[in-house]
Amino acid sequence: MPFARAARTALRDAAREATFVTDRLAGGYANRLWLLGDGRSGTTWASSLINSTRRYRELFEPVHPTLQPRFRFLPIAAYARPGEPWPELEAALGEVFSGRVRGPRLNLGAAWGGFRRDLLVKDVFANLIAAWAAPRFAPLVPVLLIRHPLATALSKLSADYQWIRRPTLFLEDPRLIEDHLHDVADLLRRVEARGDPLLNHVAVWAIVNAVPLRQFAPGQAHVLFYEDCLVDPVGEMRALHRKLGHGEDWWRIRPDVLDRPSASSRASDVGARRRSPYGAWKAQVSPEQLAAADEILAAFGLSDLYDPEGKPRREALAAFPAGGG
Repeated sequence: MPFARAARTALRDAAREATFVTDRLAGGYANRLWLLGDGRSGTTWASSLINSTRRYRELFEPVHPTLQPRFRFLPIAAYARPGEPWPELEAALGEVFSGRVRGPRLNLGAAWGGFRRDLLVKDVFANLIAAWAAPRFAPLVPVLLIRHPLATALSKLSADYQWIRRPTLFLEDPRLIEDHLHDVADLLRRVEARGDPLLNHVAVWAIVNAVPLRQFAPGQAHVLFYEDCLVDPVGEMRALHRKLGHGEDWWRIRPDVLDRPSASSRASDVGARRRSPYGAWKAQVSPEQLAAADEILAAFGLSDLYDPEGKPRREALAAFPAGGG
């Protein structure tokens, strides 16, 4: 019955809200993990993978310029230059990483009951502010999740949501042009003028992944490939948690996490483990689109991140500061 379902939802949300209060009264969070990625790159599923043992308290996309009132001051393509002051952003993020920020949507999929000393924040609109924020909220470990650009773009096209659809939106910030986009500004304008939504998403993907890969210092962030997590979830979680200093009990993965669709998936989606990990996008991309996408990726220095079959090349990360540690 609708009333019973609404009552259960209200009770669940109230219980989850109470756990954040319990955490704060218990002394707050000793360790913080910030999972970052583009939209439709698998961040919701990856957060369940990381938190399979439910040791983390989870926050779902608090840095959302349209759906979270606390962050409506941010432009949708927000960029923070490392080292520059931004008091309003620092105050808002302080509420996030202390667990003071509130709202039912923030608790989507979060474990509740008891208290936690570790916090996992997952965001898809924060890639360009993460390097600015990370040193301000230590101990905070950023984890950048990357999925193949064409798989990500096709997934965005199939899901009607508030994605950034125009790569030239990033050209509205002169600091971002000066720091990262000066050499590709004309290319971004040409891509948008072409009018192909797929290529627009590829260009956005290139921006939101290239910038943090350039900004994070060696060893400051951990990079995950979505496809590697599909193929070897235990190995990828072992590498991450060992880097964090955690023991084996942190990377045990429940079978239901692997097999069920994520909390933000569409009803038609299957569990991540039953998806083809490589190259399923090829049947939906024309040769002309593939060539244009390759041109975009090459302009950002990203063309070597994946091989022609769609398999990640982790060794290619060495070309970026973030891949040096």
